[in-house]
Amino acid sequence: MTNSLVDIFKIDDIGNRISVRILFVFMLMLRLSEYFFPLGDPDFSSFYNWFNYISSDMDRMMNASYADIPITDGNIIYIMSVLAIDMICLFCAFFYIGYYIKMKRVEEADPRFKPVGTGKLIFRLIVISAVFAVLYIPLLFSVLYLFLIFIIIFPYLLIFPACYLSGDSDLFDSTLYMSRRQRGYYMVNLRNVSLLIMIYVIGVLLTRGVGLIFPNAGFILKSFVTVFCYLAFARYSGMIYTRMLKIPGNRQRPPARPA
Repeated sequence: MTNSLVDIFKIDDIGNRISVRILFVFMLMLRLSEYFFPLGDPDFSSFYNWFNYISSDMDRMMNASYADIPITDGNIIYIMSVLAIDMICLFCAFFYIGYYIKMKRVEEADPRFKPVGTGKLIFRLIVISAVFAVLYIPLLFSVLYLFLIFIIIFPYLLIFPACYLSGDSDLFDSTLYMSRRQRGYYMVNLRNVSLLIMIYVIGVLLTRGVGLIFPNAGFILKSFVTVFCYLAFARYSGMIYTRMLKIPGNRQRPPARPA
């Protein structure tokens, strides 16, 4: 894909541009609300002190019960609000994927690939968001404890929404469809996905460094990096999927000419 590594970060280069810019600002405001206008109680100092206390003694840790955990109703509300914001941002990323593929097909007017209808796209956005909401905790666990396995399967997870939101296949067929489309592209996708993840991690680490000196600026920068990377991943999903359709990676090479 020509200039793909550069084009991945041109997140507003689709359609009339203003739609994606509005989407970006909306997602950024959501992320900033976690810090500046939190719902519930974001103070977990009691929990941290309690955890440090019991973790220093194995007997205390083994005898601890759920009732001993000092988490208030306000803490629970805050955790739920953060999870809700993550889900909304994920929904926005899915919207970007569907919107990107739809607009590309409208612009190119290729009779082989018809753009999905608006009503159908909205329905599929709701369905795939519900599916990933159920998978959120297992995926979070894989990121935290099985990061290498997550990296290996992430190229498949990245293509799955594009398969479904393009309108080319239903929810269950998309699982097989994404596997077939990965043939010949998996290593390229793995390389580019790893690069995107590395850029995100470096960006977060840099913003944390800023946050140690200027907490507010650090959180604003971290939110900006997070939202930008959400849409960069979504853009790559749409870009590589359209590429896979035009140039299948599993196509047979022509036979060699006789000597």
